[in-house]
Amino acid sequence: MSSFKPLRPKYAKGQSSLGFTVRERGLPFHRARMTYSSAGNLRDQTQRAVASICYTMSSEFSIPDNLIYHYTDYQAFASMMSTGELWASHHTSMNDFKEIDHAWDVLAIQTSNLLHRKEYVGDIFCEVEKIFKEDVNIFICSFTREENALSQWRAYAGPDGVAISFSEDLFSYSALEPTYDLGAVVYDEQEKAELALPIAKKLAAAFNEGKSREQIEGVARGLKSDFARVAPFMKSSGFSEEEEVRLVSYGHGHEIFERKGKFGTVKFIKISFDQAFKCVESLDFSIVNILSGPALDQDRSVKRVNDVMSQYCRKFNVIYNCGIPYRTS
Repeated sequence: MSSFKPLRPKYAKGQSSLGFTVRERGLPFHRARMTYSSAGNLRDQTQRAVASICYTMSSEFSIPDNLIYHYTDYQAFASMMSTGELWASHHTSMNDFKEIDHAWDVLAIQTSNLLHRKEYVGDIFCEVEKIFKEDVNIFICSFTREENALSQWRAYAGPDGVAISFSEDLFSYSALEPTYDLGAVVYDEQEKAELALPIAKKLAAAFNEGKSREQIEGVARGLKSDFARVAPFMKSSGFSEEEEVRLVSYGHGHEIFERKGKFGTVKFIKISFDQAFKCVESLDFSIVNILSGPALDQDRSVKRVNDVMSQYCRKFNVIYNCGIPYRTS
């Protein structure tokens, strides 16, 4: 079980015009002084945040460690809250156009390093590559450990975007189907080589033992599922600043939908919150914090997010503005 840090609100004197008790509390992101304003929003008196707390106003509650953030635009956020679903996109729709191909390159290099007779490989190795890469359907919902990064706002959230934070442990201790994996993306070349090595050893052994083409192809088919489990977690080091964490599904048992995306038609599946999360001790909400992105009218941006959460009665801890004065339009 993960370690949770209890936060005990300090009660201050007085009531707001809406009847809320005025409180102070520290938050992981900005550690700001928070008080209710007469409008019902929390306003940061010393720094930059504008926030609203809902549902979790007990005298003691916990903020989990290991937060991960899903950056998205406002419309997608509103849809997620209305349906209670995460969307996982097909790997061919990701901004890294070498998804899976990159993992194969790593595996091919490791296999080549283990071959005793490289001249024996010939066109058989090309056939093995086809086996590993054909009919692969991997669906990815992306998160990041970056709590408030302008690069993430620019790339994934758009004007008035939102970053939704979840506890990584909610996934780890949930009753997910075996076809789901949650893990951090690996960018380091040595670490990627180590991920591929167990598969490379088995594949190289088939060549080194002088097995027939049909036997080698059979070994490749047997290793294909192992490859599919590690391939989505290998990316070029050029993406390392994203600090990505992925919820990966292999599509089994899910209806596949289509929508228009930046790079054409996107295939995706829907993963319900009930499937993805399980409440753990001292935490009775799935969504921890919500950041509203860069906007000229920050108060309006936070209010829009709060209105969505209130409309669909989604439990969360706090909403606050990212505080980055970046002009989006």
